[in-house]
Amino acid sequence: ALAQEEPGCHKKAPSGGKRCVSHGGGPRCGVVGCGTGAVDSKSKRCTLHGGGRRCAAAGCPKNATNRPSSHCADHGGGQRCSIASCSKRVYNPDGPGDFCRSHGGGQRCSHPGCGRPAAGGKVKVKAKAKAAKGD
Repeated sequence: ALAQEEPGCHKKAPSGGKRCVSHGGGPRCGVVGCGTGAVDSKSKRCTLHGGGRRCAAAGCPKNATNRPSSHCADHGGGQRCSIASCSKRVYNPDGPGDFCRSHGGGQRCSHPGCGRPAAGGKVKVKAKAKAAKGD
């Protein structure tokens, strides 16, 4: 079932629910006051509170990236940039091309003529400031 209750959301809702995990559906983290979606059915915790797989590097408390890797991004897990001389990770593996942000991967700024990587949204902070000044 698709998450019908949130306009524009196309994520699947957990079985029997009407909302995806991002919008409040599915099991929640068992830590009091957290409320984030649980990723591990055994521990009933979110990744921040110990749910999910951990990095296989000795002493690393971070989460492992998606399978088949057993390491976090800092220890070589995840998909890497397609440029031979680059070892940075891919920011949008589902998007066009398999590149890091430096080589054109990830979401780009929507401000006309910018083209730099977006900072959390669709417009870079500097581009927003220039637009506000009228530059």
